[in-house]
Amino acid sequence: MAHDTLKNPEFSLRGAVTPVLEIVGVHHITLVARDLDRSRSFYEKFLGLSPIPRPDYDFEGAWYQCGSVEIHLLVAKEHRDPSRRHIAFEVPDFDRVVKSLDGGWVHVVGGPGIRPHDGSRFVFLHDPDGNLIEITCRAANRED
Repeated sequence: MAHDTLKNPEFSLRGAVTPVLEIVGVHHITLVARDLDRSRSFYEKFLGLSPIPRPDYDFEGAWYQCGSVEIHLLVAKEHRDPSRRHIAFEVPDFDRVVKSLDGGWVHVVGGPGIRPHDGSRFVFLHDPDGNLIEITCRAANRED
């Protein structure tokens, strides 16, 4: 389906007039926590962020609202490669995202999929430097 940009050097976005995707905002940022109680104290008592409900995943974590952006903490052993730390960009048209994956320059590392807790769609990919990026679309924006 999709290919790594480093292995497909003939593809370039130079000269592109319009962006491939339409990003409407940052949905969430995921950070890795080693000690959830200590992290909760920092995010709630020092930063003053309000906890928000979190789905019952098979790993510990906590979610916070920070303006229009969510901060997701997850308890996991941190790995340099692959890291679970990522930023999630929200798009209004997920079908456009899926079509863009065949462009030959994106390395998909997870998905596309649908989250059972809220029906949102997602795909994980790496940017050219190996940073983990999530593209997500809320269920309310879905047209299927």
